[in-house]
Amino acid sequence: SFAFLGVRKLRIQLGESTMIAGMGILGAFAVQIANLSGAIPVVVSDLDSVRRELAMKLGAAYAFSPAEDNFIEKVKAATGGNGPNAVVEVTGSAVALQQALEYIAWEGRISLLGCTRISDVPIDFYKYVHRRGISLIGSHTFTRPKHESSSGGWTEHDDYRTFLKLVAAKKLQTRPIISEIVSPEMAPNVYGRLAEMKNPPLGIVFDWKMIR
Repeated sequence: SFAFLGVRKLRIQLGESTMIAGMGILGAFAVQIANLSGAIPVVVSDLDSVRRELAMKLGAAYAFSPAEDNFIEKVKAATGGNGPNAVVEVTGSAVALQQALEYIAWEGRISLLGCTRISDVPIDFYKYVHRRGISLIGSHTFTRPKHESSSGGWTEHDDYRTFLKLVAAKKLQTRPIISEIVSPEMAPNVYGRLAEMKNPPLGIVFDWKMIR
């Protein structure tokens, strides 16, 4: 349900262009939630071509590699020349945050859903944040209220309920995000592969009914 938090914090208005930086599990859901929130267009960036293709299937209008030439210019062109109004930064990469600060529209909002560290990339906060009126929004799951809902303050359980309602209504796709369904008995093998693979599967589900 983290993806709900990352998108809700942006308070997207109908018709605002939105960028999802990173197409892991959270990004895959963020693309769909941004669409459901009225974002137009939704743009995605990811280094993996397979994940970019998945983003298009899940409703993204454009999908770019952040490593390709003229990446910043392509994102701006896809959003009418000004850059996206809102960005969900999912990767936690300081480089990705720097890119977001370069392509975002003036007075845009960036939701930091990934655990971003900036120690390895110097960022000129006056040039990219202060002068252009950019809002950096922390979207850590612990910022959600635990008990009572309020405007802009949905609880974790609210997000779970919303997730299940959208899946039941077939407005949120889960099957394209699942790469494998395996028995929990395969957990050591699965985690071993995830630790070693350069391009790991997007989503692996443990089916407890498969235990012998």
